[in-house]
Amino acid sequence: MTTHQLLTAELQEMHWFENAWVTILGQLGRSTCLPDLGSILKKERAYTQEHVNRLKQVFVLINEPSEIKECEALAGLLADLKKACEGIGQQNDIECDISFVLAVIKAANYRIGAYSGIFLLADALQYKQVQGLIQDTLGEEKQTILDLQALLSRQNL
Repeated sequence: MTTHQLLTAELQEMHWFENAWVTILGQLGRSTCLPDLGSILKKERAYTQEHVNRLKQVFVLINEPSEIKECEALAGLLADLKKACEGIGQQNDIECDISFVLAVIKAANYRIGAYSGIFLLADALQYKQVQGLIQDTLGEEKQTILDLQALLSRQNL
C-alpha cells in the first residue's frame, strides 16, 4: 500500500465516522441537565458538519472519490457514544450527562489521534492544502475537549 493509498483509507474511515457522528448529534434534541451542555453539543455538531465538508474538500485535493469506509474501532466508539446518549436529560440525571460528556471527550481524543496521523501522511506527501484543512479540524477537536473539561470543572469534577 502506498502512502497515498493509506492516506485515502484513513480519510475514508474518518469520513464514515464524521457522517455518523453528525447524525447522532442531530438526534439529540432533548434537554440536558448540565448547564451549557446543550450549547456545547450544538457547537460540536457545527464543527462536525464542517469536518465532513473539509473531508470532501480533501478528497478533491488528492484527486480521490469522496467515499466512506467503516472502521471497526470507530464503530465501537460510535456504539459507546450512542449508549451514552440514551440517558441524556433524563429526569435531572446529571450522572448520565456526565457519562455522555466523558464519552465525547474520549471520541474527540481518538479523532485527534486519527487526524494527527492524517496530517503526518499529508506532510509526507507534501499536500500542504490538506495539512491546512486537517489542522483546522484538529483545532476544533481540541477546543471541544477544552469546552467539555471546563463544563465538568464547573461541576467540581
